[in-house]
Amino acid sequence: VMIYDSTARSFSIASPLNNATIPMVAGIFDVTAELGDQLAEDELLALYLDDAPVDRPHVNAVWTLSYVIRGQHTLQVRRLSRAGETISQSEKITVFVLRPSVLRATPR
Repeated sequence: VMIYDSTARSFSIASPLNNATIPMVAGIFDVTAELGDQLAEDELLALYLDDAPVDRPHVNAVWTLSYVIRGQHTLQVRRLSRAGETISQSEKITVFVLRPSVLRATPR
């Protein structure tokens, strides 16, 4: 069993900020992780939206989310081994996505 030093592997979500309001029209925004240290060769990053993985794990610390439904959501980034085991994870942050209502559309 491999034991990881979680303090040395800590990282966080740099953007958006916790409790941010995202006023994007299509619910499109970037999520950026701030790594305390570089990924090891056998590590990947995964983004979780409302505790569900977004796309496949990869080595980039930036994700572009599209069509996130309006409302409150949690985001978390996890550092994973190639086998899919969680090595460490960021704190969860909360974001609020605001999208224009069809009911407020300007009449033609």
